[in-house]
Amino acid sequence: MKQWKLPLLFLMILFIIGMLTTGCVKEEKQTVIQNTDANVVQYKDEYTVPLTDQTLIENIQSYVSKSRETNEDLGYSLFKVIHGDQTYIIHRRGIEANSVKYLYEEDLNPLFNQIENQFNQIQQLTIKDMNASKIHIHIKDHGKTLQVTDELYKFIMDELARSTTLQDPPMIYGIRYPYLEMNLGNELVLTWIVPDIASVKLRDHIAGHIKLSSPNIWITIQKQDPHEFERTGNFAVQSFKVRLNDVEFKMDNQYNRLDELVRILNQIEKEKPIAPVKRDDPPAIVIQNASSEEPSYGIFPDDMILYNGKAYKIDHFYENMVSFFSVP
Repeated sequence: MKQWKLPLLFLMILFIIGMLTTGCVKEEKQTVIQNTDANVVQYKDEYTVPLTDQTLIENIQSYVSKSRETNEDLGYSLFKVIHGDQTYIIHRRGIEANSVKYLYEEDLNPLFNQIENQFNQIQQLTIKDMNASKIHIHIKDHGKTLQVTDELYKFIMDELARSTTLQDPPMIYGIRYPYLEMNLGNELVLTWIVPDIASVKLRDHIAGHIKLSSPNIWITIQKQDPHEFERTGNFAVQSFKVRLNDVEFKMDNQYNRLDELVRILNQIEKEKPIAPVKRDDPPAIVIQNASSEEPSYGIFPDDMILYNGKAYKIDHFYENMVSFFSVP
């Protein structure tokens, strides 16, 4: 009896060890597979996009290597980058790498900018709890916000899913009238440069541009509110004649430049006139409709503006106009 009990006990022990070992190996392999599939960038748990820029991981690791381990508060977190079995939480003052905090003593903005550029991938964007109530369409030149129905929401999302990242956007210096802007969630903003190209902005940083497969979103919104797309007032002007310090030239709407100029000039009508001052010096900048003498604007280096028989003053207006015209 004693002769067979010992071998049987030994075999049972080997069997149990084998089962435990097999279970551990399976669990480890499953974890590795799951983490390998997780290569994403998240912003405040609201937006998620695929991680496509592999140099981002190298740069994050470089920042960590230049930081010191700490238990201090790193400030609020902005981004989470998951790459395989590595998780990096990017805070205002440092980086949390696999739950270990590292304080970075210098400026992290270059890293923030690189991460934000990942969000120029609307067709692969995941937005938490997205629905029609989270999309807001603004026609900014008229200060108007449009109601987004469930049908319009589905149409917009389907169109955006067919967009592509625009690596080399065309030379455009302004926003096309009537300044169509769309908020997706809280901090992701699309601005239509032309009917089939939009800029992507995350928390006030331009992340890049997308090329839509068609101008259908623009056309659909235009059909919904056609009057807001009709050009009136200064926006109906075809071109302006400009004299800047005795140099004369004509400006049309190539690259949306005229629309941008009109927005600057329209600020004047929102200001209260000031008491006119008699002057002997001519305006340094004169702007008028190329097809007539009106409207005519005279702008002086001390920021005084003569327009429509009245005088105005807006701080830094002359400087801003010179800067605007200095762009070729």
